[in-house]
Amino acid sequence: MLLAGCSKAKAPSNVANTPPPAQSTNPEPAAAAPDNPQLPPTAVADTTTNGQPDLRGLNRQFISYEVQNRCHFKTIEEYAAAANVQFPPPPAGKKYALDKKGYIALVDR
Repeated sequence: MLLAGCSKAKAPSNVANTPPPAQSTNPEPAAAAPDNPQLPPTAVADTTTNGQPDLRGLNRQFISYEVQNRCHFKTIEEYAAAANVQFPPPPAGKKYALDKKGYIALVDR
């Protein structure tokens, strides 16, 4: 019968044990995960000078989030929920959507 399992190997007696790293008396608070539902929503982008949303900035942040988290969203609502972001209000009669190329665009309602 063959027994396999994890076992802790003994350290050689000639290797000195290193002490654990010193802990700071004033540690910085840990950054919260972006998908933490307890965090307030983050505004994604500002509007441009003509009152239209900055779609280039929106798309830059959208693609960055997809690459960093290795995910692909089919709707803008999925992205907003997963990234806990809040978009600026769209112009009257428009809404945010993903176009055929996968970019954020303004479309008619």
